[in-house]
Amino acid sequence: MFVILASITSVGYSTRAFMPTPGGYLARLEMLRGWSSRGYYAFNCSGLLTNAHGEEFLTERQMYAGEGNLEIIAEFRDRGEINEAELEPGDIAAFQGPNPQIGGLHVAAFEGRGAWIDSDSRRGFVATYQLKDKPSTDPWFQGRVRILRWKDSSKTRFDLGFFDREQAAIASEGSIGKS
Repeated sequence: MFVILASITSVGYSTRAFMPTPGGYLARLEMLRGWSSRGYYAFNCSGLLTNAHGEEFLTERQMYAGEGNLEIIAEFRDRGEINEAELEPGDIAAFQGPNPQIGGLHVAAFEGRGAWIDSDSRRGFVATYQLKDKPSTDPWFQGRVRILRWKDSSKTRFDLGFFDREQAAIASEGSIGKS
């Protein structure tokens, strides 16, 4: 994988842009590990998962509802009922959160072997973790949870132009104020 690192100090944050690489959904999620979840070039949790799968952007609420190319395969009262042995890599957990009026507060993808990946603005980047290690008081992992699966799991379409546009924007931002 080719990686270009760019620091943008003129706008008050830094981010990373990655050269496009081939691979399926899980490979693209892995490629985005460490990507910023803050600032202009950031992914929120649903943006990470829809971009990595090559889908049109879906909000957390839309993902929780099973819209787009997603289907709801299970629903639980809370995350303690999730049996990871029954999940496939790439499955998504959509957490309703402590307030049912909000709906679909947070989404994360299962990578396999107990590992989950998400983009978390509180942490500031895309990272993996064990769901069992998340505190029970964490509001992003509370409430009802739906397990979703992509209807077309073999899908390989991906907007590689996204990375080219990000790199072009970073390059032009880096030239601001230079003559």
